[in-house]
Amino acid sequence: MKIELLDLGYALVKQLSNGTTQPLTVFYELNDDSSLNLDKLVLYPRITCDVSTELSSDMGNLLALSGYVTNTGTASGACWSDTTLHAINEVIERDDESQFLLDMNMGRKSWKIFLPEEGTDERQLFDELTVGKGKNGVLFYSRLKHLSWCARHQREPNGEAELGFGCSSSLKTAIQRATTELQQIHYPISIGSAWADNGADFPDNLEKYPNMAKLASRFFDISPRTEASIISIEDSIEISSVKQLRDRGYSPMARCIWRDDIAAGSVVVSHVVVLGLETLNNLIFNQPILLLGRLRNEENIRFLLEE
Repeated sequence: MKIELLDLGYALVKQLSNGTTQPLTVFYELNDDSSLNLDKLVLYPRITCDVSTELSSDMGNLLALSGYVTNTGTASGACWSDTTLHAINEVIERDDESQFLLDMNMGRKSWKIFLPEEGTDERQLFDELTVGKGKNGVLFYSRLKHLSWCARHQREPNGEAELGFGCSSSLKTAIQRATTELQQIHYPISIGSAWADNGADFPDNLEKYPNMAKLASRFFDISPRTEASIISIEDSIEISSVKQLRDRGYSPMARCIWRDDIAAGSVVVSHVVVLGLETLNNLIFNQPILLLGRLRNEENIRFLLEE
């Protein structure tokens, strides 16, 4: 990867941006091996891909766009390929979470429930987080994609919903990530923390849209563990995530946010954008959102806008 070419790209954006022009960010399309295709540069509206953008008074008329931030993933790692893989998985995970919340609240049967095999590390960890705490808990698996899993158990009394998502080309890794994220979510909620502590607005913002409020609450009935199928976890690796997305009609793009060489090795931070994948999961911040990508259809829009 030629960082000096990226720097030229940012210089171009800086030249194009001024007080009356929307700030832009440079991305490059990804090759199947996750390297940047420096011949395919894309100038992208920063307000729709970077939530850290500082909005000036000249950008007041663009504030509405900030509610429709493009599905993006950011990750760090020791090398570009590893970092970008994790960022892509984060994008897919958020898109699957959007599908999951919509399906669960619309009564669709597109997700099956599973438990890991007895005697595996994954089953032991999951049982410790669920039945070990007196809770019902299961894993949800998408029929639509083989990459993502959701771990779920009953919420604390008067607490918020607890879900953990995980995505990986490795089934074993995806389940481990979903389970560990469940633990990550569970702890702060168990001591009284809430999404409002992480920047969410008051739930009253969604009172006009009760179905959006349902998705934002992340509450739904959990099927009994006795109905769950047992899955044998194999640590298989599929084809590249970039190729999978491209084969489905999407064009992943990325940029290098930061990189440095330190005594222990290299540190790289990458930012990935995939147009067409959804961010309905951001309803948890209690701001109205409509579908803009692959899930946008009359039935889903009507459900979300129903008063």
